[in-house]
Amino acid sequence: FDSDGVRWAHSYILRTAPMDGYPIESEKKIEIFRDGEVILDGTPDVVCGDHIFDLKWFEHDYKAQMAAYALGLMQKRKTLNATVHILFGATRIVKSYSIIKSEAENIVYTTYDKVRDPNTPCSVSSYCSWCSRSLGCSVLKQHVDKVAVGLEMVPVEDLHIVSPARSEEHTS
Repeated sequence: FDSDGVRWAHSYILRTAPMDGYPIESEKKIEIFRDGEVILDGTPDVVCGDHIFDLKWFEHDYKAQMAAYALGLMQKRKTLNATVHILFGATRIVKSYSIIKSEAENIVYTTYDKVRDPNTPCSVSSYCSWCSRSLGCSVLKQHVDKVAVGLEMVPVEDLHIVSPARSEEHTS
């Protein structure tokens, strides 16, 4: 099933990419600049001219990620708009749209500023698993502990004192 989705995406890219004037570039890092400094980078699956193609498996909100790819591409090519194609392999649905540079800047820079601001409260979301700090995140830990207490389980900080032998003592 996975390979069928990849073949479908490949076929879509070959039909849609403007290859008459541009090469297809796959898995090339794009840097996003602000005030002459690299603030982010990312790796879209495929770029051809002003088109970005990114294969995802299931639908989700990828607007900020695609805005970052588009902004980096526009900065690199010195253009004012880009076309994004998000290909969902599981459903064979494509979401395609154009984005202008000012819109991409607004999305990317606003998000970047919120993340960098130490006063921005952290909140749990479906994106937490993408964060490099998720394993040590105190906000995620608080949510895990709430669930553990609600289910009468051991809080995360007490896991070191639980052993299989002690668990067996409580069941006898």
